[in-house]
Amino acid sequence: MRVDICDKNNILQFHDTIRTKLSKYDVNLIGIIPKSKEFYLDHKESKSDLKMLEDTLRLCDGIILPGGVDPFDYDMYIARYCYEHDIPILGICLGMQVMGMILGGEVGHIGKDNHYVKGNPSELIHPVNIDLNSKFFQIVKKEKNKVNTRHHDHVINLDPKFIAGESDDYIIEAIEDKTKRFFIGVQWHPEDQLDIETDLLFDAFINEL
Repeated sequence: MRVDICDKNNILQFHDTIRTKLSKYDVNLIGIIPKSKEFYLDHKESKSDLKMLEDTLRLCDGIILPGGVDPFDYDMYIARYCYEHDIPILGICLGMQVMGMILGGEVGHIGKDNHYVKGNPSELIHPVNIDLNSKFFQIVKKEKNKVNTRHHDHVINLDPKFIAGESDDYIIEAIEDKTKRFFIGVQWHPEDQLDIETDLLFDAFINEL
């Protein structure tokens, strides 16, 4: 099986932690990285570039959209392709925000610092209240799941049917589309966490490949 880690912002430390998390599984990892910064900042990708991207996506059994700084059309194209072709996709932080946008939501600024906590990346900071009717709940089997947090932005104006979890202050922390094989995004960074719920999440993703 092949799993792609799509690097939106060429921030390779995200890759290292995800590779480590996936190392126990029998999967081959490849990375989709834009040819240049201009390639994915430009909103007018050529047909040949998109054809090359689609050819690469067709090699993948699943996609991980990791965290980053800003969402670009390049990311939106990949998330939308996975959605339309029902390719399992796990979105992390900004990756979840991209997935939320293709589900009709928007991205807004939180405006407070309680969701961006520096320090030990594996430290669990606040709970996420999980929808008992969600696929995410079926995976982690907990009503509350404590997570790390380091984000300034969040998904807003999303149809409630796609919301799988929220923080106590009503920040959307997990999204999904239950009609897909695996279309789940989380606002935190599970690649840095050491809890059993994180293992269950990655297990569920891999099992859908």
